[in-house]
Amino acid sequence: LGGEDRIVLRHGALALNRERCWTDVQALEAALDRLESGVLEEGVAQVQEIRQLYRGALLPGDERAGIVTRRNALQRRVQAALAAGQSLPDR
Repeated sequence: LGGEDRIVLRHGALALNRERCWTDVQALEAALDRLESGVLEEGVAQVQEIRQLYRGALLPGDERAGIVTRRNALQRRVQAALAAGQSLPDR
C-alpha cells in the first residue's frame, strides 16, 4: 500500500488510514454530503460525481449486520440524491 501508515488499528480492528488512502466509499459519502448540504450551484456536478462513484451495492454477499446496515443506508442516500438530481435545473 506504499507505507506503514496506510493501515491503522481502530476499535480493535485493522482499517485503512482515511488520511492516507482514497476509497470509493469515502469519496461517495463526501459527494453525498456536499449534495445534501444544499449547494444548488454544484448540485448537477455532485449528482454526476455520485453516478460515477456508485458502482453498486457495498460488499455484495457480505451479510454481517454492520455491513448490511451501511450498505442499505448508502443505497438510500444514493437513491435520494439521484431523485433530487432529476429535479435540479440544468446549468
